[in-house]
Amino acid sequence: MSRLTELRDSAEASDARADWLKLWQGVAGTRLAVPVADSDTNTDTDKVLPQVISHAGMPAVQSYETMEVFAAALQQPGACAELDGADLAKMLAGSDHGLLITVSKDEEPVFLTPDVLDWIARTFRAHVDRSQAEGVRISAPELPSPEAIELMGQTIAALGDDCPEAWLVAMTADGAAPEPVLVLGLSDRVARIEAEIAETVTRAIQAGLPKPISVACAARGSPLMHHARNCGIGIG
Repeated sequence: MSRLTELRDSAEASDARADWLKLWQGVAGTRLAVPVADSDTNTDTDKVLPQVISHAGMPAVQSYETMEVFAAALQQPGACAELDGADLAKMLAGSDHGLLITVSKDEEPVFLTPDVLDWIARTFRAHVDRSQAEGVRISAPELPSPEAIELMGQTIAALGDDCPEAWLVAMTADGAAPEPVLVLGLSDRVARIEAEIAETVTRAIQAGLPKPISVACAARGSPLMHHARNCGIGIG
């Protein structure tokens, strides 16, 4: 049974919002294979024109949970693009298109309605900030809920030794309201992939937080990290 099928079945069995959120978050973080409407179409993310089919009486974009599933279903040559579910949701936000995800030839596909895709697009819109926060004021953040702290802590703990420290702070630009930012102190061995780590952490925590939060990767000896240690809330 595929991962998305397990999440879908659990959500349908319990009908609890928390389990539906797990499914939607799972889709958002899955790299989907998306057939494009024309084999000559450029498959860069910003230029993709997905194939649209009819499902449950509405237009829907066809996708596959993995490239292997796409290849197994392919009956004639065709091009596809690989897109994260969150990016695909952003492309479809505001439209009347659903999303059909084929998980295998033997399992029922996972179907997301337009309103669910709009939710994913809103929830995973948070900006991933990898700057050193120049020109902003760093201060103590509002105290998050215990559930939010636990979620962030679990996410940071999953990074293990690659993230020895993390601090939640508030950043305030001139004339703007304070914004919560999770500052990561990554080990030197993963510094070259800090963009990917920041994106992963952002997506892992968005669905469980009441409002968007940014992630900043700071050098261990940087002014940003110094301020974060002085006034931030330690996570993990």
